[in-house]
Amino acid sequence: DANDNAVAAVIVVFAVASGGGSITGGSPSTNSSGVAALGTWRLGTVAGQNSLTAAVDGVSPLLFTATGVPGPPAKVTAVAGDNQVAVAGTAVTVAPAVRVTDSNDNPVPDVAVTFFETSGGGSVSPGSVLTDAVGVSSTARWTLGISVGANTLSASVPDLPPLGFSASAVGFTVENV
Repeated sequence: DANDNAVAAVIVVFAVASGGGSITGGSPSTNSSGVAALGTWRLGTVAGQNSLTAAVDGVSPLLFTATGVPGPPAKVTAVAGDNQVAVAGTAVTVAPAVRVTDSNDNPVPDVAVTFFETSGGGSVSPGSVLTDAVGVSSTARWTLGISVGANTLSASVPDLPPLGFSASAVGFTVENV
């Protein structure tokens, strides 16, 4: 009340204000200590700010906030650099890049992605790169093997199947000018 005394049996209405999610026990009454406890608050599936209001008739509502963070890596998808053609022994034009997301498609930052040559010879540098704030990791350079033919590269994240990239190494010809 106005004198900071606990008031029992007052209904407090809780409601999700932003971020999605859900609550249970959204209209509890205060106990003898003046406390009303929400059952549960499940945050929305999109990482970021979530908010909840608690309202009592005749009083400005209170706002509670919580920040949802991405879950563990659940999916690796190609962003760039697949199905390229380059002269044997040279680097492809577009460096392979992947996006790592959680089970709700939120990007997961700071995940180590290992890029490694799986066929055709050649090299990749650097071999391990952390994902950025939007879940993307890219090796700087994929140099194809010196023989004409198929080359493959894999991008691997712990506990997930590797993702393959392919490129064709072609020969070059010298023409009269």
